[in-house]
Amino acid sequence: MKLDRDVAAKHKALVVLGMHRSGTSALAGCCAMLGADVPGDLMPATEWNEKGYFESVTIRDLNDGLLERLGSDWDDFAPLSADAIAAAAADEAVLGPIREAVEAAFGASRLFVLKDPRICRLLPVWEAALTGLDIDPRILIVFRHPYEVARSLTARDRLSTGHGVLAWLRHVLDAEVASRHLRRVVVEYPALLADLPAGAGRLAHRLGFRWPRPPAQAAAEIAEFLSRDLRHFTADHDDPATQSQWVLAAYEAMRALRDDPGDPEATARLDEVRTVFDSWAQIFSGVRDEARAHAERADAAAADRHQLNLKLADAEERAAAAAAALDRSRKVVRQAIARIRSDLDDLHGALDLPAPAAAETTAPLSRAPVGPAAKDSADFGFLRVGDAPAADDATIVVTGLLGSGTSMIQQVLKALGVVAAEDVESALAAASGTAAGDAEVDRYIAAANAAQPLWCIRLPAGGHDLEALCRSLRNPRVIVTFRDIVANALNAAGAERDKGLAALPTLTRNYRELADTIARLSVPTLLVSYETAILYPLDSVQEIAAFCGVTANEERIGQASLAIENGMPQYIRAIRLEYDGFLDGLSDGQLHGWAKLRHWDDIRVEVDLEVDGRVVQTRQANLFRPDLRDAGYGDGHYGFAFDIGDDVLPDSIVTVRVRNVLSPVNNSGRRLQEYAR
Repeated sequence: MKLDRDVAAKHKALVVLGMHRSGTSALAGCCAMLGADVPGDLMPATEWNEKGYFESVTIRDLNDGLLERLGSDWDDFAPLSADAIAAAAADEAVLGPIREAVEAAFGASRLFVLKDPRICRLLPVWEAALTGLDIDPRILIVFRHPYEVARSLTARDRLSTGHGVLAWLRHVLDAEVASRHLRRVVVEYPALLADLPAGAGRLAHRLGFRWPRPPAQAAAEIAEFLSRDLRHFTADHDDPATQSQWVLAAYEAMRALRDDPGDPEATARLDEVRTVFDSWAQIFSGVRDEARAHAERADAAAADRHQLNLKLADAEERAAAAAAALDRSRKVVRQAIARIRSDLDDLHGALDLPAPAAAETTAPLSRAPVGPAAKDSADFGFLRVGDAPAADDATIVVTGLLGSGTSMIQQVLKALGVVAAEDVESALAAASGTAAGDAEVDRYIAAANAAQPLWCIRLPAGGHDLEALCRSLRNPRVIVTFRDIVANALNAAGAERDKGLAALPTLTRNYRELADTIARLSVPTLLVSYETAILYPLDSVQEIAAFCGVTANEERIGQASLAIENGMPQYIRAIRLEYDGFLDGLSDGQLHGWAKLRHWDDIRVEVDLEVDGRVVQTRQANLFRPDLRDAGYGDGHYGFAFDIGDDVLPDSIVTVRVRNVLSPVNNSGRRLQEYAR
């Protein structure tokens, strides 16, 4: 059905954008209850979305096909080619089927809701298709804490935490930048649950339309629909995934866009994150593909195991029946033997002969006890490729680009009791690819195997054929270190820091080659982030020990973590997220103070006011304080003020914390009356 062109200017599409598991279905469902039309071929509800998805099966399939054409998929975090997107947005072979699907799904609707998380990455194409039908797209971006999304994706799709967080970052960045020129609102999922239906009128006003159904009439239905049981997963803000610099910066910037969808500081910060993330995502896309292939192989192996278990159960049933039949036969034989022995005893008694000696019985066979399987280690952000089965003897290879932390990881291994085979390292460095050199390496490897059950070597990336070396080692396991590429470039430039930019192309190429090598390895591999190790030294040591099969007590773990803590203090201090702040006092009915993210002058944090242990207010710490500016704290916009009503008693304990941070700001935790000034 063609749209009525006479009223085309009145046709509007409410385009709901957001990462999978971020609340897009909840927002689309509310739009439907307020009178926006939904497609006829809705995806059916599932156990993961019991109240429905509110998206078209046809449109979802079109988007899957377009992503495949662009060399991507729904969970990909590598950037799409800008040229390829622009070409698709001008290609009638692409736009035609999309327009047909829109006309079939929505007909002459004047207000409809279009929702599919894949559109986050394909918005320029959809904008071209909709405007070609004289439909005015109005954008509703809904986002959710990245760790909540990652936990939900782990439960539904078995994605790792790191994979889920990076996919969240890609969808948020692409949706935000592609919608800047369009009329839009930005909504956070918890606020959506709390604000609707009361906030439906404000949302429509900001987007310039009216709901067909008054919000007051739909209030009860929406309130029931947005019950708290829709939110199955909440964030553990102490998890390392919630503390990533990129993710934290993007999350805080998106929160700033809630009040002002065009906030220039927030969009500039998102641009910075996207620039760095795009270069890294390209490097790790091959590792993601290998991890996916590994998961597919694991699924196939699980299916094979299931079939084997069915066959085993059938064989056990038949064996049990045969054993029962054998027992019956044995009983008959024993009865016959007893009768014969009785007859022989009678005969020997009659002949006065000695009774025959009793036959010796065969001792039953014993089965050796089977020990319990090893318990999987917790995943807090490191990326494992391949299984690392328990082994009494193994060889650990630590590799990575120069300056990426390989020496630090080897020091950790030494502190855990793993011997460093320096003779093998020297032989590898001296080997020139000749038969004599390879023989010398093999001789030292054999000597190390004879001397130690578990030993390690450090191998600079590109300095030797890692695949060939692994084939020569006993139970090899590989630890690969990665570092922030900009920091690595500056480290390589040394004192000539202006040459850091020139080093980036070479480093990017070297990281890509290293990622390709990892993808080809068939041995257990652990990818270690230098920055993650510095942020969480104890957890990092525990993860490395578990991967290597080393049992260590708390004291040894603590000693090994010193190999990380004793690194470059200035760099460690720069990347760890630390906060400054102070709760000043109470005046004119307001509780005043300030809070700031250390080393990041352009980020404004949110702070929670707790009264007797319960959060009652949240504010952004962005008020101007000339005293902070004069004291050297950035531009001074880090103050906050909470209104204190009569319901807060003088002896109530008041505490202020940076949102998502456990420790309170300084001078918190006292009775309200003590802050009066």
